[in-house]
Amino acid sequence: MFIRAKETKNRITGTTYVKHQLVRSVRYGDKVRQEIVMELPGLDIEKADFKKLANVLTLRLAGRESLFEADDKIRTAADQMMENYQLIRDLRPVKADEPTLTPVDLGSVGLRDVRSLGKELVATSFYERLGINEALIGLSQKEQALAKAIICTRLIGPGSDLATHRYLRDTSALGELIEATSGIDVTSFGKDAIYGVS
Repeated sequence: MFIRAKETKNRITGTTYVKHQLVRSVRYGDKVRQEIVMELPGLDIEKADFKKLANVLTLRLAGRESLFEADDKIRTAADQMMENYQLIRDLRPVKADEPTLTPVDLGSVGLRDVRSLGKELVATSFYERLGINEALIGLSQKEQALAKAIICTRLIGPGSDLATHRYLRDTSALGELIEATSGIDVTSFGKDAIYGVS
């Protein structure tokens, strides 16, 4: 971002006014356009310090601090501009359909407990359509839930009983799907239960 000084002339009085704006360049396809980020009314610093102030304002808008904050002149100007910016934002009415944005630090975002779901939805859908539960006569409700987990897991990725146990425990959302319909958490069963039902 950078600070742009824009001159406007009053046609009646002939007086020239200078207003300052914090501007950023944005690429739209193969064209680059400049967008006004904020107006800087009453800016009273030397042109040589515009770049420093632009850096401070850019970081403040991102919720961070700059090394240039140590310069009293720059910090005071930034405080004044941010106060005006906050006042303008607070006074502007928010439309009901206007999206509200929250800044996110992409460096701190991570994934945790990621589970696959697509194949599991297809497998459980076919399991239900084929009526396999009705064919499992003599099994308890827990054993039927575990049998459903084993059959669907083997449909998705054929493997050993141990591989089935690991897939249910570590990779798949199949356990949550089965728990939602039967109330039984099949991921809590050990590998020996899978050997027995298999």
